[in-house]
Amino acid sequence: MKTLSVKQPHADLIIHGNKPIENRTWRTAYRGQILIHASSRIDRDYVLHMSHEHDFDILAESPGGCQVSAIVGVATVLDIVHVYDIDDWMDDGSLPSPCSNDAAESELNRAGQAGEIETYASGPWCWILGDRRPLKRPVLCHGKLNLWTPSQDVLKAVRRQL
Repeated sequence: MKTLSVKQPHADLIIHGNKPIENRTWRTAYRGQILIHASSRIDRDYVLHMSHEHDFDILAESPGGCQVSAIVGVATVLDIVHVYDIDDWMDDGSLPSPCSNDAAESELNRAGQAGEIETYASGPWCWILGDRRPLKRPVLCHGKLNLWTPSQDVLKAVRRQL
């Protein structure tokens, strides 16, 4: 199973909140289910932005606890769209809705709404993610760049939760 590493708090926003878009400088022909891996790094600039602009401590309020160095959830790559074409996706109603779990009602979801979906589309390639959901227990492992496949032991631990 393919895996994508994402900095926190973006990994939690994807699987618990209102972030159906992940931005990358590259695209792939791959479509289908992927694992979301929270990398070892935190996007400190985004955390500071949310704190100063919205008076919101996203790390403290995250239902996933902003776990790092672990596979934290699963999503489906529906499409990959250039940032210049994202408005077409939004206009026709194709953008996935917020996650349908208890955490979607959390403050983390409010943080996603405060930023508005458009701010998540910075591109140049916008990965449209659907069917986003967390694992019950994060599975610790080191990440890699690009799409990657975890070890068999890690995959086994993840599959027990799917």
